[in-house]
Amino acid sequence: LWEKVFDEDARKRFISNISGHMENCTEKEIIRRQIGIFREVSEDLASRLEKATGEKGHDGISGLTFNGTVNGMTKDAKLRPAANGVNKKGVNGAPLSGAHPQLVAQTA
Repeated sequence: LWEKVFDEDARKRFISNISGHMENCTEKEIIRRQIGIFREVSEDLASRLEKATGEKGHDGISGLTFNGTVNGMTKDAKLRPAANGVNKKGVNGAPLSGAHPQLVAQTA
């Protein structure tokens, strides 16, 4: 959408909309990470968000870890496991069987 569908006015509206919502976030690291995610779409998009928010975003997400999910975009195997210790092949961060107590319906 950013490069092939949006015209310049649509891009300006999009940046205004997204950066306006980012202003509600008090954690600057979240804004930097979000800009890094947008950088995976387009360097131009990320640069405009940096200018609008005043925050320098990450260079992308390949060097980041995410709590609860596996970063499939990294080439560094040490960053593939989620921050919560998921390190088994094929595990996507969802709770494993038995991780939560089963709710048993009580019969009266």
